[in-house]
Amino acid sequence: MPDPSALIWSAISVGGPLPLFVAGAVLIVVAWLLLARPPRGDDPAGRPGDRLWIRTVLGALVGEVVAYLSAALVLWLSTGDPLGFLFPFLVPAPLILGTALGALSGALSARRHWRAEGVIAYLGLGFLAFGFVEYIVAILRTTPLGPAWALAAFLLAAESFGFAVVFLYQFYTLEFLAGDALREPRSARPLAGPEPRVAVQVACYDEPVGLVRECLASLRRLDYPRDRLVLQLLDDSTDPEACRELEGLCRDLHVEYLHRAHRRGFKAGALNDGERSLPAGVEYLAVVDADYRVAPDFLRQTLGAFADDRVAWIQTPQSYWNGADSHFTRLYCLADAYFYRVIQPVRAEAASSIFCGTMGVLRRSALRSVGGWDEGSITEDAEVSLRLYAAGYTSVYLPVVLGAGYAPNRFPDLKSQFSRWAFGGMQMLRKDLRILGGARLTLRQRVDFLSSGIFWTDGIFLLAMVGALSTMVLGSVDGLVWATPSAALLVGVSLAPMLLVVDGLVKTRLALGRVTRVTLGESIGVMGFWYALKMVNLRASLRGLLHRPMGFRRTPKSTAGPASRGLGLRAAGLEAALALLIGGVAAYAVLDSPIASTWNGFGRILLVCWLGYYACVFAAAPVLAWIAGVRPAERDAPAPRSS
Repeated sequence: MPDPSALIWSAISVGGPLPLFVAGAVLIVVAWLLLARPPRGDDPAGRPGDRLWIRTVLGALVGEVVAYLSAALVLWLSTGDPLGFLFPFLVPAPLILGTALGALSGALSARRHWRAEGVIAYLGLGFLAFGFVEYIVAILRTTPLGPAWALAAFLLAAESFGFAVVFLYQFYTLEFLAGDALREPRSARPLAGPEPRVAVQVACYDEPVGLVRECLASLRRLDYPRDRLVLQLLDDSTDPEACRELEGLCRDLHVEYLHRAHRRGFKAGALNDGERSLPAGVEYLAVVDADYRVAPDFLRQTLGAFADDRVAWIQTPQSYWNGADSHFTRLYCLADAYFYRVIQPVRAEAASSIFCGTMGVLRRSALRSVGGWDEGSITEDAEVSLRLYAAGYTSVYLPVVLGAGYAPNRFPDLKSQFSRWAFGGMQMLRKDLRILGGARLTLRQRVDFLSSGIFWTDGIFLLAMVGALSTMVLGSVDGLVWATPSAALLVGVSLAPMLLVVDGLVKTRLALGRVTRVTLGESIGVMGFWYALKMVNLRASLRGLLHRPMGFRRTPKSTAGPASRGLGLRAAGLEAALALLIGGVAAYAVLDSPIASTWNGFGRILLVCWLGYYACVFAAAPVLAWIAGVRPAERDAPAPRSS
């Protein structure tokens, strides 16, 4: 018969991170099952279950029950006595926290119109986050000050940054999956009254003439009065023969041709020069990339949204006519669909989506009111979105595909594109930090634009984690006691993050499954696609942060097929070297590392698994480059259809 006082103190000690980890894991798995259900089609507004007090009470009840059962289970396993299941007061700490987290999740769900599975998913993440914080505090309190404490603090700080990035990512996914307000494609309001005058601007810089020809031909087929429509080709090409050919093409198609002998301001400069040349009666500016084929009803589907004078622009999703050419372009389209079909609709509901530089229409007067395009920014589309929001305007996101462009089919081209986006994203945050802190933006707009910048830098987390874990293994070569990983530290930096990795994969699969047909293998491929670009994003974002100049790099568009595998692998040389290095460290941990601990076997397994995971993260780049080297079948570009 155990001593009751000892049992009580054991129960109180159970009010630590372990019950929170158990509760978080259980709730996250339950959320997966519930989120896999199709959303309801009824209108959520006004349902009794959406009342604040009902949601708060139910959330508190769920949090309390799950925390109690988890703590009682841990108590039972640690003492062999089931008394904790009968007397909840023996495990007060998890109960209090669980009740508070549940009430908060329930209250937020009433405001955000989450379905019940949304409350469970957020509650599970909350348990996991609080458990991890408590774990950090416990490890640092029990580690003596010195090199060992510094290593533990560095490793746990890096893991905490990774947690923050994951939680930002999870927010958009869960908003999409758990929101009651259905985000199905919808048409904008029809045009009322006479059609306004519109200019469609196509910026061109050394693009293949055949692609430009198809783009302009599709614009000539727009269902819009010819006397209310101006078509512009803004050509910065450097090949005189191509310029002459494009000028003749524009003459035949009755398209206004503007050529600049310089590239001042890059694409932003070309758009500004084109706008200044337009007659005063033009009210709206549609921007289309030179590789796009536009649906005939593009303008009629979008212009009606400008009936609200506060709307500065309307954006539609990007799509790609060569998306089925290869596995590489398929992965690109799926990753792109996550942004345009999941993140953009969620951000649009909070009036914080961005203009994307193509397949969108802007109010000319709004653009002029903020000084036009920023010619010092290489991502002028996202940058002008921030300034327009700060000026008091709003936007409309229409999730209807009204055109298709050309997806990069070579890994070096993909790197060039993401380098420009990452550099421009960090450049925007550095230049417009004052705007982000201004009074005209909402809190949600600030968070969304800041999180966009953080996204490009999460490669820092990978390098920090790899460095700390490798130090643990290699430090044992010289018998450095401070570098020998303790079982507690390895559990803290391994088990909870591994669960979050799996959680992110499952929710990515569920979100993409709502908007496109995707397999589990393709979902893993999409995760690998994002992993493959982390070092590319990090290098470019650091250049933007440090104010090191970077010219505008047009994403190459070659329909002749992908580059050779050798060229693609050379473009992923750094990542391949890191993957081999980390794999070597993991192999050393398995074979020769003299890690002395009572948890030697389990601790080594955790360390090897975590290092193996990061080796796979860096190996994603050469694997993707190799996949891109597979030559696609030849195919014609299909004409775009509105959907």
